[in-house]
Amino acid sequence: MIKKLRIQNFKAWKDTSAFDLKPITLFFGSNSSGKSSLIHFLLMMKLTAESSNREAVFQTGGPESPLDLGNFSDLLYRRDVKSALEFALDWVPLEARYFPNPPKNLKPGNKVLRLESRTRFHGKAESATPTVEHLSYSAENVSGKRIFVRMNHKAGDTYSAEAVPVSLEVNGPGKPVISDPPIKCYGFPDSFTVRFKNADYVRALNLAVEQLASRIFYLGPIRKRPSRLYHWSESRINSVGYEGEMTIGALLANANRKFSGSAKAPATPMHQHVAEALKAMGLIHSLKVEALNTGLRLYEVKVKISEAAAEVNLPDVGFGLSQLLPVLVQCYAAPANAILLIEQPELHLHPKAQARLANVLANVIRSFENGKRRNIQLIIETHSEHLLRRIQRLIAEDKLSHAEVACYNVSQEKSCAQLEPLKVTDQGYIENWPKDFFGDSMAEAVAHRQAALKKRATTPPGKTSSGGARTHG
Repeated sequence: MIKKLRIQNFKAWKDTSAFDLKPITLFFGSNSSGKSSLIHFLLMMKLTAESSNREAVFQTGGPESPLDLGNFSDLLYRRDVKSALEFALDWVPLEARYFPNPPKNLKPGNKVLRLESRTRFHGKAESATPTVEHLSYSAENVSGKRIFVRMNHKAGDTYSAEAVPVSLEVNGPGKPVISDPPIKCYGFPDSFTVRFKNADYVRALNLAVEQLASRIFYLGPIRKRPSRLYHWSESRINSVGYEGEMTIGALLANANRKFSGSAKAPATPMHQHVAEALKAMGLIHSLKVEALNTGLRLYEVKVKISEAAAEVNLPDVGFGLSQLLPVLVQCYAAPANAILLIEQPELHLHPKAQARLANVLANVIRSFENGKRRNIQLIIETHSEHLLRRIQRLIAEDKLSHAEVACYNVSQEKSCAQLEPLKVTDQGYIENWPKDFFGDSMAEAVAHRQAALKKRATTPPGKTSSGGARTHG
């Protein structure tokens, strides 16, 4: 799970300052305020870690990618090529084999690893290239002190290296200096373990980032339109794809997995959880996937809107259902310890369904598989007030803990993105509700009332302004 993040000089962000991420993290804000960039940064880290290009500091995507952030200069705040893109990322790795003697050195129960990286243009202006000038990993030991290993860019093409509390032992004569730059934005180069006798553990640090990247799943704001027929090659997949294009394949591939709400509660199949969630949201009565031709591996999705309604194909029902289905399937198809980045899960949904989506999200982060907590983390960009209101209610009803939720409002001030944590109490109240957070509903009501009174005052008795009989609202 990602615990904390800080980003500097990225897109609309001069500095986010360090902010917490919880099992459910929600970003709100107006259009083009910068909230999507926070999710895109994490997606960029995933693409970078999974890229075969070890020399590119960041993979920023392109036309065939879920992301297209442009060149490194396009990443920089206000495209200031003299600034440095910096970040600090805290997360809990699945394994504790980083740093020397981790069980002894690391703080028990809090094995949080921190990666810090700083990149800027180096060289002559006409040929400058992005260069990682600082890379470090650190963690807190039993005495509360941070242990770390790091490398810093020096004059020319060399890097100094340092580690605490176990100092680096140089192979051969000379100072603790290496000439190879970091791999991508996070990796110690292979020469690091050659130069220093006791630095083999940095390979595990590099691997920890790549394992984190493999646990990140992204679903974009526009999902693929539904089809009448789906092909599934019977491959084992746990992703619905960046646009939900593999939703039905993921549903079929994970058909044998069962989930429950507690370690001892009876477990039910994945497709049942998805169907029940859709039914609870008032969108369907039933949903099933049928094989049309097993030899060609063709399938169709059949839906009944109500018990008395006829069974129809998925494209024949409201668009909101096809946009929501990838969200629900991804929540259950993801493996344990997955981190789901989802943009606008409420797209095309009725307000009632948006509110009930919050119940599904709460169930997902508390779900169990094979008697073990799945530990799913949801990082969501949304415009839905109804989703937030239901989250508040679930906290008040003790169906969700306020410690499990982080909410942020993103706004713009002088063309600079600002991140404001919303203070959610254990009763679900927000103590610092931002001005015009979801528009100004009270001002709208007052303006409506004033306009209605003015119109009534200038309308002859017994008539409306259009000449018809007067009605009262």
